[in-house]
Amino acid sequence: MDIEERGERFSVLLGQEVAGAIRSRGFTAAQVAEEICSYPATLSKYATGKRSIPPKILSDISEVIGIAPEELVERAYARLIEEAGPYRRAESRPPFAPDPEFLAQQAALDPGYLPDAEYDQ
Repeated sequence: MDIEERGERFSVLLGQEVAGAIRSRGFTAAQVAEEICSYPATLSKYATGKRSIPPKILSDISEVIGIAPEELVERAYARLIEEAGPYRRAESRPPFAPDPEFLAQQAALDPGYLPDAEYDQ
């Protein structure tokens, strides 16, 4: 599973954790959506992983249902590791290299721009 697939799967798992926590704490999605000033359909998209949950929304939902957001994230991440194992970078993938066009644009904007300093860290 590549990094993009892992991110998408994590979004689904996080949505499932949020939906499960809402139900297990005696709330309905409609109640939580109203409390956080959102639409139930939008909350449903988060719960199914069709949309990634923004940190602010995750925090708002967590506050309403009384669970720490990091607990939901940790549960989702544990499930991802259980399913896919730890991430291993593909050996054939070259290391990140900055886009030469971007570097030229930055140098044009700032004659003192030193691209190596940005990527040596």
